[in-house]
Amino acid sequence: MPSAANSTSSERRLTRVVSPNPVYGDALASFRSTGAGEGWPLRLPPTVTVPTLLVTGPVGVGKTSVAFEMLEVLGERGLAHAFFDVDGLTYFHPKPAGDPFGERFALNALETLFPSLQEQGVDRLILARVLWERDSLSRYERAIPGAEITVVRLTAPLPVIQERIRGREIGAGLDWYLARAAELDTHWRANPVEDLLVETDQRSVRSLAEEILSSAGWI
Repeated sequence: MPSAANSTSSERRLTRVVSPNPVYGDALASFRSTGAGEGWPLRLPPTVTVPTLLVTGPVGVGKTSVAFEMLEVLGERGLAHAFFDVDGLTYFHPKPAGDPFGERFALNALETLFPSLQEQGVDRLILARVLWERDSLSRYERAIPGAEITVVRLTAPLPVIQERIRGREIGAGLDWYLARAAELDTHWRANPVEDLLVETDQRSVRSLAEEILSSAGWI
């Protein structure tokens, strides 16, 4: 059985790890009140849940535009939040072996960055990323402990998406994006990934942002 000195030392170590993050303040106080530090192993505070919206859909459907408008809506209400366009963390070359799309690298980066945001009081997270299958959500949950993920798939008629792609992609990737949009449209019709499906055609980004946030219970 550990000595009182060892118990005190263990509690000091836990305090150094947990106390800088204000999210854990109440949990740590509760932990101390139980006297758990008097024995071993220590009972760690419960995991803090992180409401997370993962906005998915093909290029051209408006993932980033809608996500940025969601930031505006939350900011107007004074609600803490953060947004990561996960694609933006994958734009590098060469990619690691076994990670051709850079997703593992992006999620490792997210895992490193998000705790610093929690220290600033951020308790909601918005992500934008193509989600091929729901099985991939486990990787996001590992990167963001406590994440409660709602998948929002934005959709529009394929001809509308193709027109948007032609209007924004003027480089060598045009044909790839057109083919990828068609592939994703077919795949998701047969294999839905979403908790919430939102039609974007002929709608303002404000109405889309408010619908998503309201459906998620954030506003």
